[in-house]
Amino acid sequence: KVYNREVLHAVELRHMLLVAGMIVQAALLRKESRGAHYRLDFPQRDDRNWTRNIVQHMKNGKIETHTEAVRS
Repeated sequence: KVYNREVLHAVELRHMLLVAGMIVQAALLRKESRGAHYRLDFPQRDDRNWTRNIVQHMKNGKIETHTEAVRS
């Protein structure tokens, strides 16, 4: 089979940019440092407020982000 590599690369780039945007959005939401995620403005780990999952999904073409309690 012959594939149009330019279209394939464009689609892959779009997905990579979408995921990068989601990572940045989640990183800005978390007001603490944790593991490899270090913030100069929030240098300490904050288990009391941030032992939470950050959940993201697409709705109407936009990324929606919220947090949920960690289930044990």
